Amino acid sequence: GAGLPGAAGEKDGIDDKRDPYKPEARGVRESRYLKEMEERRKRAEVKPPNDWDSEADEDEEGDEAVDPLFNQRVHAWVLVRGGKRDVKEHVFIEPSTGKISPVGPSPYHAIEAAWNHKNYWVNMQEPGVAGSIPNISFDFADQEKWEFVLIDAEDGRGGTSTASVGLDEASADAGEVDAVAAAAAQAANGGPGLEPDETGGEQILEEPPSWVDKLHIFRDSYELRYPPEGSRTVLYKKAKLELYTPNRHPHGLVQRLTTYVDHNMTVVKEVRDEFVNRRDKLSSRRRYPLESKVHEFFLPGRPAPQPALKERVEWYGHRLELHFYVEARLDGLVKRIDEMGSRVDEYYEGRGDRLTYMSVSVADREAIEPGDRAASTLFLLEPMGMNQLSIVKMTEKFSRNPDVADAGEDAAKRTFYVRQGTMREQYHYADGNITRETKTFPTTLRHSNVQQQQQQQQQQQAQQQTTQAAG
Repeated sequence: GAGLPGAAGEKDGIDDKRDPYKPEARGVRESRYLKEMEERRKRAEVKPPNDWDSEADEDEEGDEAVDPLFNQRVHAWVLVRGGKRDVKEHVFIEPSTGKISPVGPSPYHAIEAAWNHKNYWVNMQEPGVAGSIPNISFDFADQEKWEFVLIDAEDGRGGTSTASVGLDEASADAGEVDAVAAAAAQAANGGPGLEPDETGGEQILEEPPSWVDKLHIFRDSYELRYPPEGSRTVLYKKAKLELYTPNRHPHGLVQRLTTYVDHNMTVVKEVRDEFVNRRDKLSSRRRYPLESKVHEFFLPGRPAPQPALKERVEWYGHRLELHFYVEARLDGLVKRIDEMGSRVDEYYEGRGDRLTYMSVSVADREAIEPGDRAASTLFLLEPMGMNQLSIVKMTEKFSRNPDVADAGEDAAKRTFYVRQGTMREQYHYADGNITRETKTFPTTLRHSNVQQQQQQQQQQQAQQQTTQAAG
């Protein structure tokens, strides 16, 4: 019994029925690469959470699932009927977005009525039933499906007029009723109408007088536009629209659209202002608080100090761009870019001296070492709310002069290195050349500040007087 297999296992209380010589089943190997790519694809399909979304927005899906006003809202859209002008089928156009959708899978539930510039048709095919649009017939000539309201004076019918519907052909046999309707329409427009023997002395269509008095609106009420205070505020999703009566706002504001990052409308993303009748010709302004950016647009005719200004873009404390109406400026200035505390770039067009570009590089006066050889030759600029700046480099660019035959003698770029006291002049490329001539000249630029020159002269005179007194 001791030599039987499994005896030791039974003795120890362990029932081992596995064959120790049988290889383990390894199964089908899985590719870790394919598994990782599948996980990446699933993560990409999941929409990343928006940090700006409020907690209330998490319940939006649940709110939309239970809509108490489902199939009760009234909307108007455009129907384009097929058959003419290469339109093969009926389509709908959403006015708010311009999206075109076929009649079958359209987002609309039902149609109650349709109208154009001449008539109004009431849908008699179970109007208001959700999902009934694909089964609706758009044959407005069929009076059992579409009941017209007005009688067309042109051909006497409400539903078969080609001019009224715009697409269907009118029926040739209008019938006796249509003749009566046509005569009634003529009578309504001042025509002869029906004879007594044709209708038994009775008119088919007689328009009653209006039951409301003639409308009178005072001029002040008409100009107010948004009573009672001349303004109106409309709230949208992540947006707020403010409307103002023209010439009522002290700054000429007529419209302000504010868009927000979050649904609670606490973080402003963009503010768009529209103006009218401003003295400075400002027409619109766009502000981006998160970027510290302001973009302004001006109409032609702006007065000084910035005449002919077209656009103004400013990043507070960093950059300022000015765009001009070139035809209204004598110097041909197109654009000016001011990198505050660094450099100024100007672009020109149509100048007689062929100047197309000019830049000035500046540096902080305090950053210049006192022992610098060119420190006394730097041109100082007014502080203008910051540290005193000094010009360290100036550049000018010119277009090709057709009067100069040799391109090697026509200057293309001049660069003044104020610190080094040199000027480099580069010439235009000659035809077929990949290099151009360059010349370097020494300059004797000195400070142009008259007050500092006078102070230096006074100090020198005082030193001379002190020396003479000591002698």
